[in-house]
Amino acid sequence: MNDIGVIGGADGTTQIVVSGSIGGPILWIFFGALALMVILYAAFYRRGKGKAVCLASGGFAKNPEMLKKYSPDYADFFFNCASSMTGEGIQMGIDAGGYVECENRALPAFLSSYKSKFELAFIHQSAPGIMVNIKGDNIGNIVSDNHYTMAKAKLNKDNGDTFYYVFDESSAVKLRDSEAYGFNGYVAMFEKGEAVHYDSVEKASEELNLPNLADAIEANNAAALAGEPDEFGRRNCPYIETRDGLWAIRVDPTFYLTTAGLAIDTDCHVLTEDKKAIPGLYAAGDVCGSIEEKDAKQYGMGFDAALTYGYIMGETLKKEI
Repeated sequence: MNDIGVIGGADGTTQIVVSGSIGGPILWIFFGALALMVILYAAFYRRGKGKAVCLASGGFAKNPEMLKKYSPDYADFFFNCASSMTGEGIQMGIDAGGYVECENRALPAFLSSYKSKFELAFIHQSAPGIMVNIKGDNIGNIVSDNHYTMAKAKLNKDNGDTFYYVFDESSAVKLRDSEAYGFNGYVAMFEKGEAVHYDSVEKASEELNLPNLADAIEANNAAALAGEPDEFGRRNCPYIETRDGLWAIRVDPTFYLTTAGLAIDTDCHVLTEDKKAIPGLYAAGDVCGSIEEKDAKQYGMGFDAALTYGYIMGETLKKEI
């Protein structure tokens, strides 16, 4: 999620800091525009008074030491996000008396291409197919709870940390022409040679060393023809037509954010460990602990939280500064 910061300088000026933590290029422009709107809203009411510090610099996914401390279960994994996600804002809040909450919670992952780490988070919507592991077995329901299904697949050692997204010719046509985000980004998979066509399922199975691939496709197609959920509960399974061969992209489920962060109240004040607001210090976005996880729900509404709490922070500044 892209984040923004409005920092009051010591000389009374207003400094605006923008930092993005979205895990790939496809959504960056959209969230950047959103962040800009929140910046302008907050900055309008700041009026250059320099009486507050607003932390909104994102998480710490690119800070190995903070990962070891606050998300140790994920410290050894690659995070597909902006290199600026190094946790400086969180550390600033800690230095000012704040504390970190929502530590070492389950983190979501999205699909990326293996070679270039190009974001393929919603490829199943543009090009229906299935995802298989090192043996060619279907890894599960990639439609329902997609990002946590990806995370579980990555963490499951039985999958051999090797994955392929397989689809047919009709899905390949859709993928080349997809403009789900206002431009065709997925076509890069064909241009980069990461989407590979095989003349048959048998050929793909042999060259990629996926002995169970044919069985996985057959089981998926049987569920599609029957109009029933597959063994993983996936509904409306896509029928994979293999008469024209098969397409495969080697993929990698990649983590893309951290959910531990500064504790705040509902007005975006940064809190001390005894729940007292630190005067003049505010925070919003991934620099904060996951809003959802405070109510025992998994992270999943980062967009909503960034938009809502960015607005709330502006409203709080208007009232207090």
